[in-house]
Amino acid sequence: MGKKLKIMLVVLVLLLIGGIVFLTRNRDNYSAKIDDDKIVEEFQYADAYFPGDVNGNNKLDANDYKLIVRYVIKTATLNANQLKAADANGDGKVNPVDYKTIVRKILNHDTNPPSGSVTPSTPSSLGGGSGGGLQYFGYYGPGTDDYDVNKVPYREFLNFQKQINSNVIVLIGFCDQILNDIKNDPVLKTRKIFVHAGEVFWAKDSAAYTVMYNFIERNKNKIDGIMVDEPYWNWESDGFPSNHQYEKNNFIAKSREFRQKYPNMKLIGILAYTELNKNLSTMQEYYQNFTDLGFDYYERWSSQYGVYLDKLSQIANHNQDLWIVNYSFAYTASSALSENEYINILQGQYDLARSNSRVVGILPFILYDADNMKGFRWLVNTKRYTNLLNKHKEIANNIC
Repeated sequence: MGKKLKIMLVVLVLLLIGGIVFLTRNRDNYSAKIDDDKIVEEFQYADAYFPGDVNGNNKLDANDYKLIVRYVIKTATLNANQLKAADANGDGKVNPVDYKTIVRKILNHDTNPPSGSVTPSTPSSLGGGSGGGLQYFGYYGPGTDDYDVNKVPYREFLNFQKQINSNVIVLIGFCDQILNDIKNDPVLKTRKIFVHAGEVFWAKDSAAYTVMYNFIERNKNKIDGIMVDEPYWNWESDGFPSNHQYEKNNFIAKSREFRQKYPNMKLIGILAYTELNKNLSTMQEYYQNFTDLGFDYYERWSSQYGVYLDKLSQIANHNQDLWIVNYSFAYTASSALSENEYINILQGQYDLARSNSRVVGILPFILYDADNMKGFRWLVNTKRYTNLLNKHKEIANNIC
């Protein structure tokens, strides 16, 4: 080896040693700005799953390593749960040994939770996975905009629920008056109430998010759960904002927050059928904190419904209960199916649900030009769909 090369190697080694000593001795005062502080911001909401899993995504990866390194050199802060996870080797301290432990585990492909571990944030430990089979049948509506004690559609909807003998009402929005009307009715008061919460879970610190929690706090003894409709699809249709990863982790953290605050309530996620064809691990991660998952699909009855249910079962890998949420009547001014075709859709949903023990509920849509109140009135009052109404009653009686 030449003399110049030896000198260069010695200088490089000395520089490396000097840098390590500097960081070790001065890390309490170290305030250099990190290159990618967005990663720290993204994960500051997450809770820990197991030792080393600082970002709370249920596996060890490079982001866990980065967070511990940045915590050690004082360029990142961790919350209480993240600090517990950052102690990867379990010695009661967070130091370079912990991020070295993570590197070793990643290299050895040992990145999953320890066998037998129970994570405090997963649906399997907080509910879901009832295994009770088909037990719910009901409808969407009414919504906040429909409320008026003197409004004919509103009163007819409540009467329709009584006639069908369903046991579930999905309340659209946060209307105390509608909820009280239902709970004060001698017939309807026993219905399960799931509140359709729209897009609130991924709207960071939004007014709607606050409204939802205030409504739940006021009525937590009256409602049985929250339903979030097609969140990933709606988010994707907005063009995926530039802070894609942040929004994703914020959604996961907020759904986890709901589960921990209301462990006895269902958190139901309804997927657009297009979501069922997305990357499996992405969907599993996105909906990991939900107790229940369903899918909606608006076509004539076919074997495709079964294909989509199988895909939903794969996404629901945290022991979630399943729902089938598809239309059974969708009249428009320009087109409509025959009564027999609507009956086939409803009967097909029922038979498919009974074939899978994880399916606990059916929520058939009834619409007219995308208006569910108008849909109910058209179905009931036109007198053209007597057999379809009888099929709804028959299935409701079989389930409820």
